[in-house]
Amino acid sequence: MKNTKYKTKFIVAVLSFALLACAKKEEPKAAEPVPSQSTATTEPDKAESQPLTPKAEPTKKIPDANAGYVRILATHKDPQPTDPVVITIAKFSVTKASFDPANLEDANAEIVLDLPSLASGIEKRDNHLKSADYLDVKNTPQVVIKISDVKKSGDAFAASALVVAHGITKTLPVTFKVIKSDDKSVQVEASKVFDSSDFGITTGENDMNAPMLTIEMRLTFDKG
Repeated sequence: MKNTKYKTKFIVAVLSFALLACAKKEEPKAAEPVPSQSTATTEPDKAESQPLTPKAEPTKKIPDANAGYVRILATHKDPQPTDPVVITIAKFSVTKASFDPANLEDANAEIVLDLPSLASGIEKRDNHLKSADYLDVKNTPQVVIKISDVKKSGDAFAASALVVAHGITKTLPVTFKVIKSDDKSVQVEASKVFDSSDFGITTGENDMNAPMLTIEMRLTFDKG
């Protein structure tokens, strides 16, 4: 009887232990605390926290009053409010020069103009001027001007200009003024009206451009 009683107690104890173990296994884990918005840290936007630096204004390029230039002034047969059209020859060079800065008489020089560099401000017009119908820059890309027979003429100088343009050679009288000079160089300005048809530059009766053009130059010649 005693043995039975002890066996009963033992079985009850084992069952109780087993129930406790199961209860522990099924007990859910405590949820990890989620930081509230008030405790969460957010890094401030650096761009917003830093003071704004005012944007620097672009530096305006001041034109060089001593810079050289070559430009052609053109008009229409039927004058337009926008006349004259200014055609700039951006690339040009003095390829030869022989002179005495103190006395320019008998000086000589050679100037080369690069016609593909011309620009009038309107691409369509530039393409027409460069085309075979007008200057034909593909086959005659340069104008060569050779200056000789320089003589003093009042406040200016007179000279002879042998011009090779559009496959045609012409000799034209020109005048120029000295802007400044020193013992190594001289800067001059010249303006010349010429007839473009003398160089075969025309598209016939349908050409809207007047044949008379004016070329203006400011060039610096360095003593060789």
